[in-house]
Amino acid sequence: MQIIPLQTLPAQSFITILEEQNVEIALYQRYNRLYANVTLDEAPIATGCICLNNTPIIQQTSDFSGVLAFVDTLGDESPQWEGIGGDSPRWVLVYLTAAEVVENGIVV
Repeated sequence: MQIIPLQTLPAQSFITILEEQNVEIALYQRYNRLYANVTLDEAPIATGCICLNNTPIIQQTSDFSGVLAFVDTLGDESPQWEGIGGDSPRWVLVYLTAAEVVENGIVV
């Protein structure tokens, strides 16, 4: 499992490499929900996805390998931008390989 570092901002976009995949992730808060857009090798694979606790961000079949999900370190609530990033975030964005998904209880 890889924890992806975030900033405590209501909107952010960054590029990362996940198991040799070039991935761009954009996170943004709308009303009381956090949403994500995910691009793989400059091709959008998920847009406007609601971020929920322990639930994969990418729900449809795609070329993306593994799972991106938020994990609530203090309970079972969906992420809010005020609780991501910093030294001790409540919600962390994680990347799991296919083998790690079952082991960590992520709902697929």
